[in-house]
Amino acid sequence: MSNDAVFNLPGMGKIKLVVWDLDETFWRGILTEGGIVYQQAHHDLVIELARRGVVSAICSNNDEAPVRAYLEERGLWDYFVFPQVSWARKGGMVRRLIDNAQLRSANVLFIDDKPSNLDEVAQACPGIMTALPDRIDALIARVGELPVSDPAMTRLQQYKILEQKAAARRQVLDLGASGDDFLRQSAIRVRFLTGAQAPVDRIVEMIERTNQLNFTRMQPPRAAIVDMLRHADWEAGCIEVADKYGDYGIVGFYAVQKAGARRLLRHYLFSCRILNMDVEAWLYHHLGRPELGDIATNGFERPRAIDWITVERAPSGASGAGTACKRKPSLAARASYQLFLLTQRLPALRYCSLWTSAMAARLLPYRPVASAPMLLRGGCDTWAIADFLRADGVASVREVGEWRQTLEALRYPESLGHVSLARLSQALLWSGDLTLAHGASTRDLFAGHDMAVLSLARDYKAGLYRYRDTDVLLPIAPFDVDLTDPAVWPEVTSWRTRHGAASGPWLAPCYSLAGLRWLKENCTPLSAPERRQRILDNIAWCAERAAIGVRLVFVTAAELAPDDIYPMWRGIPDEVSLLNKHVAALVAKLDNATLLPVQEVVRDKALLADRHPYHYVRSVHQTLARRLQNIGDDTRDAVPHMLHRAT
Repeated sequence: MSNDAVFNLPGMGKIKLVVWDLDETFWRGILTEGGIVYQQAHHDLVIELARRGVVSAICSNNDEAPVRAYLEERGLWDYFVFPQVSWARKGGMVRRLIDNAQLRSANVLFIDDKPSNLDEVAQACPGIMTALPDRIDALIARVGELPVSDPAMTRLQQYKILEQKAAARRQVLDLGASGDDFLRQSAIRVRFLTGAQAPVDRIVEMIERTNQLNFTRMQPPRAAIVDMLRHADWEAGCIEVADKYGDYGIVGFYAVQKAGARRLLRHYLFSCRILNMDVEAWLYHHLGRPELGDIATNGFERPRAIDWITVERAPSGASGAGTACKRKPSLAARASYQLFLLTQRLPALRYCSLWTSAMAARLLPYRPVASAPMLLRGGCDTWAIADFLRADGVASVREVGEWRQTLEALRYPESLGHVSLARLSQALLWSGDLTLAHGASTRDLFAGHDMAVLSLARDYKAGLYRYRDTDVLLPIAPFDVDLTDPAVWPEVTSWRTRHGAASGPWLAPCYSLAGLRWLKENCTPLSAPERRQRILDNIAWCAERAAIGVRLVFVTAAELAPDDIYPMWRGIPDEVSLLNKHVAALVAKLDNATLLPVQEVVRDKALLADRHPYHYVRSVHQTLARRLQNIGDDTRDAVPHMLHRAT
């Protein structure tokens, strides 16, 4: 978005956070060189924005100590949240700041005197608003458009709580505890307000400001909210949340419509201040799991073992949440929950084909892709991201399951050539795509979508094996073990059993001795340099073959591995780091592609889940989904330009 466009918005209400550069922006001059001219008008603007519910942050290439001392002397340091003051690149600093504040880039304005910094931040945070210092006067002139909605500056204080909490979480994780352990020690408390207790004005304000966690995307008028709170046919109310770090205030609204014996969840929304606390999941089960109807979720409806939230004070009476508190889940819900707990205690059951019908339905069938703005192609990572996208009202569809997620598989229609399926024989065990590839087109890939999100996780973790004298390359994990070498077979078969190397029971024959013998007799592994080059070639091939107007988003992987990872995977951090660098350099040259760098989100081993280098905790997928949505917003703006891309 251009600088001028920022100030031509219909209103200022879009801005929730202003990120300030300091030298030659917030003040005139350079702090380390002395002779600063302090801009009192900018000082006053930060305070006035806070009174109107807009917080400010700092992103400055400086040493933090003198910056803090100077602003403390001016009495302004405490008006800034999540200050990023270091000599690091500003793109990463602003992105980290936005993630910590649990906001979308589209609601953030970044002001800096260097156009190169504005461009870097705009690339790192798609959708962010940017401005040079000469536009600050226009911002001052327009600040009056915002109502004085927060004279006590409670929103600023709530972001200060998030700041303190983020620091405490890092300390807990550094001690080896899990994210759930941190939540358990946080002493999270929920209080219900229903009927006349519920402050209607605050609910209206929350509905108007909430986009990310409004699971229905609807904004009922004030009169309808009053009716829902008072009418006997509704169970409606709001919740306040607090923990040991502070009070977040009223952060959620729910409305369940009663229709005979049915209970339908009609409205369900939350402030982003309680992201990563699982309050939405806890409340849904606390309300007795009402029917969802058309509500998009981020997975909150699935059975969860949430034992870190308590009710501080529930309302009394026959209506509202008090009734919901007494409602027991159905027998089916309780059985599903017990199955969930069982699978957590017995991880081997996760690989049983009958673990749950829902999981089997996700992995096994291949269904034609319906048209939707966003296509996601990948495995476990795309399932979780898709859940959060649906929760935010983004229409998306997953094309394939665990087997059909490599870029190599997209090329099978060409690489198969005139090879008969009969000749391929047991190669079908290693790649379920071969039968689907015959007759498929490799032109205008992903047509019918605005954006195609392509996970590289399986490409990264798999070696490539050439089938006999054909061009068919079979992607088989792990990347750093030659599975045609009989010396590794005992370790491989043991590894499959203990660590679930096969992503489902249908792959078990592949990692059996019989499957490995077949691989040795029929396939030749590519060398490490050949494999890496093939991954890059596949990315370029996808970009060349993509339909005009489709934005490709390549999702990388974390450059970390669990401490107790199986020896065969010890090389993951170095290999993924190398691939990420090569992929980033290539994607930067493609005019129809963007990178979603997972490694910049997953910087701590505590963010890895299930002792797996490619499985991440819920908050990671939530952050990735938010960034994808920002990329999607930019893609829609860029479509007219992309339509003129040369074929």
